[in-house]
Amino acid sequence: MVSKSYNELRDISHQLMPKALAKSGLESAVQELISNIDPDQLSITFDSSGLQARLPEEIESVIFRVIQESVNNVVKHAHARNINIQVVKDEDGVSVTIEDDCVGFDTKKLTKPGMGLKNIISRVQVHNGTVEIDSHPGKGTLVAFHFAA
Repeated sequence: MVSKSYNELRDISHQLMPKALAKSGLESAVQELISNIDPDQLSITFDSSGLQARLPEEIESVIFRVIQESVNNVVKHAHARNINIQVVKDEDGVSVTIEDDCVGFDTKKLTKPGMGLKNIISRVQVHNGTVEIDSHPGKGTLVAFHFAA
């Protein structure tokens, strides 16, 4: 029964994968996401290294969805002007940082994260990744996560 549920969930997740991600990979999908944001509203820089070979499909999907959720959070709530996104794959694994110059928030007072932050944390942790969210009022926000090799 567990195996059947896992297979059904896997099928659903494959159907939810953006076409650009499935067809061209993580870099192209992130570039497409960025191209849909008005640069007068939000300036986004994206740097990547080590992504010559495709990552496992599930990891690419998680990385893309967390970047997407982070950008959406900034657009909806943060009043930022700039976001820097970096994806690095090396012998230790894959590391992603998303940093903005938003209004920030006090993470010590964050006893009940909103759905966006909950989604970010659970997406990363379900694939045995680690996640850190660092923010301070008036100092912006950093979302960093890592999947070990």
